[in-house]
Amino acid sequence: MGKAIWNRREYSIMLGVLRSDRKTGALLSGEFGTGKSMMVRRLLDSGDVEMPVIRLICSSALTGSQYGALAPLLAETAEEINDVVAIRVALSVVAHELTHAETQSQVLIIVEEAQSIDSASAFVLGQMVRSGRIKLLVLSNEEHQDPSSLEALMSVAQLTRIVLDPWTAEEIAEYCGSMVGSRVSSGAASLIHQATAGIQSLVQEFVELAVRRDLLVDVERTCVMRTSYLELDEHAVEHIRELGHRYSPQVLELLQMLSLAGPLTHPQLEALGLLKVLHRYPTALVRVQLDIVSISSDFFADGLRKSIPSGRRTSLYKKFSSVLGNAVGVGPEIAQWTLECGGTLSVDDLCQAASRALQNHDHALVLGLLSRTDTEQGTAVLPLRIQALIGLGQLHTAGTLLATIPTNQYADHTSLIENLRCVLTWQQPSPQSPIPDIHDDFQSVSYRQQGKSSVNDNVQKFDDCQVITRIRQARALYQSGKVSEALRFVEPATAECTFVAPACGYRLSLLVVAVRSLVASTRYDSAFELIGDFELSGSYEIFVCHGTLQVLRALVRVRQGQMKSAHEYLTDARPELSLIDPEGLGALCIALGLLTGTRDRGLEDIEDDTRVHREIRSFNDEGLPRGPASDAWWNEDQVEANLLRELLEPRHSDAAVVQLLNHTAAYGLIVEGALNFHVWTHTRAEALSRRSSSFFADLVAPEECTVLQRQILAIRAVESGSVEQMEDYAFTVYQAGDPVLALEMMTRIVDYWTSNNSQRNRGFAIRKIHEWLYQMRQEPWGIVAQSLGESELTARENEIVELVRQGLSNREIARTLTVSQRTVEGHLYRIFAKLGISQRTELNFGEE
Repeated sequence: MGKAIWNRREYSIMLGVLRSDRKTGALLSGEFGTGKSMMVRRLLDSGDVEMPVIRLICSSALTGSQYGALAPLLAETAEEINDVVAIRVALSVVAHELTHAETQSQVLIIVEEAQSIDSASAFVLGQMVRSGRIKLLVLSNEEHQDPSSLEALMSVAQLTRIVLDPWTAEEIAEYCGSMVGSRVSSGAASLIHQATAGIQSLVQEFVELAVRRDLLVDVERTCVMRTSYLELDEHAVEHIRELGHRYSPQVLELLQMLSLAGPLTHPQLEALGLLKVLHRYPTALVRVQLDIVSISSDFFADGLRKSIPSGRRTSLYKKFSSVLGNAVGVGPEIAQWTLECGGTLSVDDLCQAASRALQNHDHALVLGLLSRTDTEQGTAVLPLRIQALIGLGQLHTAGTLLATIPTNQYADHTSLIENLRCVLTWQQPSPQSPIPDIHDDFQSVSYRQQGKSSVNDNVQKFDDCQVITRIRQARALYQSGKVSEALRFVEPATAECTFVAPACGYRLSLLVVAVRSLVASTRYDSAFELIGDFELSGSYEIFVCHGTLQVLRALVRVRQGQMKSAHEYLTDARPELSLIDPEGLGALCIALGLLTGTRDRGLEDIEDDTRVHREIRSFNDEGLPRGPASDAWWNEDQVEANLLRELLEPRHSDAAVVQLLNHTAAYGLIVEGALNFHVWTHTRAEALSRRSSSFFADLVAPEECTVLQRQILAIRAVESGSVEQMEDYAFTVYQAGDPVLALEMMTRIVDYWTSNNSQRNRGFAIRKIHEWLYQMRQEPWGIVAQSLGESELTARENEIVELVRQGLSNREIARTLTVSQRTVEGHLYRIFAKLGISQRTELNFGEE
């Protein structure tokens, strides 16, 4: 692994302070583990500051003693120490250090663990700063033993405070990139942030552990996580133990209690005598939401729990049990704790704990808890086991277990069993039999939202079958062009529903339909905002959903003509979807890459990409084909990707294009329209163009399907043969926020004037393309770049155009580029010819 960069921005600020003649020093303030010591280590190893260094280390044991922090400076004196003596003696040590550094006039004094500094030492250091012979670098945690001492030092010495906050996901991505020597996807960075709460030392250990376990892998030059959970090894547990023990005993007990018991309320913490500790020593490792207090980092909680000696764990359990007794429900953490301390739990308690673990997507813990009961085939245990297997993607194993359930034994669990069957059919049909008509099968299932009752009204009911039916109906409405109806179908929330499978998967399916419907109605901003509003709770949901969200963002940006932004999203999405693709959008990712012109590695060969994305290598442990949950999108997007690949070949096969078009009707109006328009846009072959335009000739697009309506009008404008009509429509759709269609129309106009040998009119169209691209801050792509062809300016010509736009004369341009004035004039002659212009002012693209 490479050399990681800690707190780059804060380090730069610190260097600026230490090098400045006007600054006295800096206070690095932040949590334990936020990287203060790493910054000091880098400072000393790099030699970025050339000053003699004296290091002072404070200690909580010396907080009450006078001048304890100054012990290394005062060790040689036999005098009775007071403020005057301490200042004099300390300054003499500084003077001695300076005699060995003839070119330096100041000594750097580094004060570590300054949250424990005594008041006398703080006063002396403040006075020493006034001598002008020292610079101070003070490191302090937020957990102050004597806050007044440190504040006094800050005030007297006039230190610059530099706060080291936990990292954001973006900062984690930058750090991880320097650490592993490769770009890290934003999904992986978000997952790491979720697991570590952004605490720098936890981030470092998490990444090192992922590398040790080969779970941070390089896919297409981007590192992604193979899984959402890391099993800790001894090194990680020891690292977390050391971090925890840097806190005071009171804070450590709070952290240990929360890691063992799980989330607790304020009253429960008050009963345990820990609420005052929470209020006095706030830490980023503890999250407070309303009345619920928990560890903010699952990675830290897991490591701290495993690092607690058995005796300490037992004593804490006795305290917890004696104070709270049965007042706290049996959650997964308490169940583990009870079993580790030799306690016993009833099957009902284990099932309650397992149910709560399912809500947290901790599917492996569910299986671990249920393994502690002897009644594995009981009516309460087996369904929970199947749910956990579904969550882990072990669908074949789950189906095998479901087949063993005797119907008569589960008469009161009809809703659960039927929904389990629906989920397995939806996610993975039997490879030996055709996919059943799920919609028909689901009609026999009771839905509580429809007011129907099951055999026993007291038995919990599930809503998987209902939401799966809704997803299928919404997809069908979208494909038929009824996008407004599709949007109404995806509006109902799933928050109050109870599901067998993880709810985030259903929310994601509904989101995909909604975004595609909004894009079809050219409501691009609404689509992008909807994606941003999609909440991801926990590492599991980030792992499962993030790649899909990124490709949806790319879809919107492509339609908005923001190809650079789309390419960035696709760079994230491709490697993440290669590991887990719950909605089957891998083929869409390929198609969008072809549209943006980013024929990178991974997009050059559609067949290879299809194989990679089709084999869900990580999530589906059985390696079997996925079911209709993902196949619906995959199949239609793959046709589009294959068609685009063929069309973008220098000499595409008309027969191959026709063969692909023959398969489009099965996927509905939206897909059929999109593919025919691709053919009309990308080919000038008369037979293919006539076939595609004939599709649109008599087509009546649904009113809300704006994309289809605009495509119909665009084709009619071109076929009218009126260049004025083409120009008017191009300007209209550009103003309406559809720049891609507008630019495609302008390429038609370029072709028209080229065929008519009108250089000036052709130049006008080319200038308009350049103007719009300039306004969009985009480079030409795809069909636009192809249409510009030989008229495209060279790099030197573009450079000269930009200098002309800045108002420079030919002589000034020649001087800037160190060429002759005649060379500049020659370039301008060719530029004018290519663009069909005669005046310099016509080069001012995008200016009114």
